[in-house]
Amino acid sequence: PSNLSNGSYVRNGPARRFSNSTALVPSSYLDSWGKIHKFTFSNGSVHFSCRMIDTSNYNASVQTGRMTPTLTLAPTKPFQWTQDQFSEMVNNGNDNANMKVWRLGSEDNGQYLAVGNFPVVQEMDMESLIVKEEKQFDQKSLATSPHWRREVGANSSINFHILENDNGGVNITLFRFNSTYEDHAQIGTFALPMVH
Repeated sequence: PSNLSNGSYVRNGPARRFSNSTALVPSSYLDSWGKIHKFTFSNGSVHFSCRMIDTSNYNASVQTGRMTPTLTLAPTKPFQWTQDQFSEMVNNGNDNANMKVWRLGSEDNGQYLAVGNFPVVQEMDMESLIVKEEKQFDQKSLATSPHWRREVGANSSINFHILENDNGGVNITLFRFNSTYEDHAQIGTFALPMVH
């Protein structure tokens, strides 16, 4: 239809699972590797493109043909990682950005991030859908949320991280992110039980 606005609609979500019969696989759809999809509307026509989100753990899994030991939201099957694989799993962490694409900053000069539940995000080039850079949060975060919130009337966004506190517990700590993932400030801390 010619009445559609020009622009792009971008989504990501769980897409690929390795199914080697001798290897472990995720038991949950939410642990499938992320893929980004883009629909571009231009002068009444629609163009579609998509690409797997090339994280370090995904690329290592592609090279071996099986899921590399990594932290997952749900158990792997048919059994969990072995004792020998445990340190590799912890070291690899989770970089699977399969939940959402979020823009920080203004529409005309934004930083686009593919995000998940873990504190590693992937900065994306929205033209090519290639990962520009993997970004770690600058504090020891145990988890975060893919459900970012934009502040009303501003180009800043709010999200929380679950940080260890000095008492051996955890705090839910709110941060305001401005034009980039690195440009953030703490705005509140709550020592509350965790509720998803």
